[in-house]
Amino acid sequence: MTENDDSLIQQFLAPGRADIADNGFTHRVVRSLPRRNNLVSCLWTGFCCSLAVLLFVLLDGWGLITNALREIFDAMWQNGTAEMDLKSLAIAGAVLLCLVYRKVATLE
Repeated sequence: MTENDDSLIQQFLAPGRADIADNGFTHRVVRSLPRRNNLVSCLWTGFCCSLAVLLFVLLDGWGLITNALREIFDAMWQNGTAEMDLKSLAIAGAVLLCLVYRKVATLE
């Protein structure tokens, strides 16, 4: 819609607009909402992160990652794609790292 359409809609709806008195309704609703328990959330997040790090170390996560990357690059080399543009590969890696960082940052 254009700005002209927006102004026409505002002019059309303006005569029928009526403000309704709140009379403390909003305050009562906010007070009746359940309180968020941030301590439990923080403890649960800490526990899950600790468990993830522990499993990563116990299951040799670095070894698995390096082996997977080695197999990927060996397969690329054997299939004749060694001439791949390293700049494009670096950009793709940076984009993937940014996406992983954003995903991890939104978990809090």
